[in-house]
Amino acid sequence: MNLNQLRYAIEVERCGSISKAAKFLYVSQPGISNALKDLEDELGITIFQRKPTGVEVTGIGKLFLEEAKMILRQTDELNLKFRSADHKHGSLTISGITCMSCFLAVAASAEYLMNEKESSITYRSMDPFQTIDSVESGETDIGVISFYSTLDAIYKALLERNALQMHTFAEIPMFIVVRKGHPLALRKNVTFKDLNDYPLLTSESKDQMQIYHAISLSKNGELYQKPSRVITSDDQLLQEYVLTKLDAYALFSIKDKDNDGLPEGLVKLTDLPLDITENRAWIARADHEFTL
Repeated sequence: MNLNQLRYAIEVERCGSISKAAKFLYVSQPGISNALKDLEDELGITIFQRKPTGVEVTGIGKLFLEEAKMILRQTDELNLKFRSADHKHGSLTISGITCMSCFLAVAASAEYLMNEKESSITYRSMDPFQTIDSVESGETDIGVISFYSTLDAIYKALLERNALQMHTFAEIPMFIVVRKGHPLALRKNVTFKDLNDYPLLTSESKDQMQIYHAISLSKNGELYQKPSRVITSDDQLLQEYVLTKLDAYALFSIKDKDNDGLPEGLVKLTDLPLDITENRAWIARADHEFTL
């Protein structure tokens, strides 16, 4: 995956046509078509449905493009920070969560640093607490962490104690999500207690206890019990696929107010509002030469 592929995909969405996007970008139509096919093959998803009159964005394609736009915005911002940091002849290590929005860490840094002499960049996948330890020890220059807003005070205190600075670049609303045919999706007046009958789908970086406390602090969430059945996967696309096949539930961060921001086949449980967001942030040592 590279930044050009993301730019092509965003422009194709804007134009509604591969040929129109090719003309606007001064790139050959086969070049864009092949780049998009390679991108879809790598991710294992279909971003666009090809039609005689142009293209149509799929459900999961909309989710991908929202993330891609965030990546390019953050790439531009990060490039400016690097250019002002006189970091032309060294190495950079970035550690953190593995997710689409954090691809920008590698993409932006590599795009700039690889144009300079004697520069290198390393990306390491770690959970938030491992990332904090790595940045504090100096093994990592910049960390990318993700946490629920209910834990904001805890993370700020931890970072301050370790003399680290934090810059939050996204606060994304959280929702409980199920497949369209899920019994709870077909029921009226769903309660948090109803979730206790179904398994939780989560990732290792957000364990069930973290989710339990996050939901319990929401409106009427005290009826929610610690999950007794849990399915764990750190692969986001695999999570989405499993969720469309099983009567499970998961917490998703969704930028859009409606279901257009969800992968195809999934819906939000609107009867169960959550007063939390997923916060994503850069962290670095307070004496770090970058200003984040």
